Formats: sequence, structure tokens, C-alpha cells
Amino acid sequence: HGVLEGLRRDAAIDSAEVCRRLRLPAATSEDLLALAFHYELVLTYVLTRKGGDQVGEAIDTRVRSEVEDIGNARLRMESFNSSVDMPRMINTMEEIESSSQETPLADRIRGVVATNIISHGVDIDRFNVMVFAGLPRQFAEYIQASARVGRLLPGISVLVVTPQAARDRSVLDRFDKCHEYVDRLVEPVPINRWSEPALALTLRGGIVAYLMGVVSALVGRELYLVRHVRENFGQPGFESLSEESVLAWVREAVGSTHPTA
Repeated sequence: HGVLEGLRRDAAIDSAEVCRRLRLPAATSEDLLALAFHYELVLTYVLTRKGGDQVGEAIDTRVRSEVEDIGNARLRMESFNSSVDMPRMINTMEEIESSSQETPLADRIRGVVATNIISHGVDIDRFNVMVFAGLPRQFAEYIQASARVGRLLPGISVLVVTPQAARDRSVLDRFDKCHEYVDRLVEPVPINRWSEPALALTLRGGIVAYLMGVVSALVGRELYLVRHVRENFGQPGFESLSEESVLAWVREAVGSTHPTA
């Protein structure tokens, strides 16, 4: 953030000096400001909610004041974890996607601290910088999470190892080889296409996703307890909870409505 805010500050004064300092090819001040916009949003991956709280505290005590002083604008951060309501996360993602260079800097979200909830279903083109606060527990998760960045532009992914973790230190000692063969390090999964309970377990997760994600967004309130569903089932405005609506969404989600299914 400090580098980008310095870039924004100096681009209008001497773009040639900025390019020289950052070892960039010749660019106009408009190009440099566009570059800063595309890489201003930092996604930090944490292993636990507690880890996320620690990262947030570190940002508040060590980073925020410096960045805000350089850019003369507040540093706005958001969190994605199990304690954050799904409608709020959806609104945050929509706000990130709709932001542009014309959006005031103080109003733009420039940092997201997230657990593994970010790994699936979060496809935001503006995520171009990612920091891993510790190595994920599984290499499959490491690969999946790192795919959140660089969807349209070259992505930057940084691994900050945990010194106390022997596994992290081992990966750091063999960093090049580990990442050269990282696909071979993916752990086998307990569920495959021959597992009979797989379909039932998948359907349960799909229905929960529909209730907590789709329906919550449609009705504008939380639906993460059975009590919430019971209280609103059959009520006006909650037609999305009807059996017909749920079945139609599940069929579409699993692909049974497609001719090739």
C-alpha cells in the first residue's frame, strides 16, 4: 500500500522518475494511476478467525496510519469469515467489482482479510494481490486459494511462512522445488465418484448454500438457523422458500435441467 500511495502521489509530478524508481517501462501518469488502481486491493488469506483478528490488529497498529498519511485517505478494510453474514459478504463483493478509479479513494475497499471461505465461488477480477499469512493446511487449498488472484491481469501471490511451524519452514527451505511439483503434493480426498453418500452430502450443502446465500440476498435478511426458515416459510415475500423454488434451484445447480446431464 505504501508503494502504491507513493506512486499515486508522485505520478502527476514526474512520471518518468516514478518509472525509473520502480523499474517500469515508460508510462504516462494516467497509466501509472491505472496500475495503482488495479493493484491497490490486497487479499490476505488467514488460516483461522483468530489469525484474521491478529492480522487486522497488526494493520491497525502498524500499517493504517502510514498508508492514510501518504494517500491522505482512510484505509478501508473488510473481513470474510464464518462470523460475517453472507448478505454482507455478497454486498462487499459487489461493491469491490463496481468500484472504479472515479470512486473516491477513501470509499474504496483496499483490503480484505479472509479465511478459506474465499476459496470457492469468489471470482472477482480486481483481486490481483494476495498474501498468505501462513501455509494452508492442505496443498489443494493452497492452489485453490491462490487462483483467486490474477484472473485478468498478472497476479502477485506472497507466502509469509509461520516460523514456529515445521511444515512452513520445510516449504520455505525447498521453495522452488515445492512449487515446481506442488500439483503432486495434493492430498487424496476421501470422497470420490464411487462414494455412495457423496450425492446426499452434496445436496445438503447445496440447500444450505441456497438458503444462506441466494434466499438471504433476495429477502434482505439472515437465514442461517432452522428457526429463521420456519418463521418465514409460507409468508408473503418469501416465495423463494417454497418447495418448488428450492427444487428448481437445486436441479439447476446440479445440472439436471441441461440436455447433456
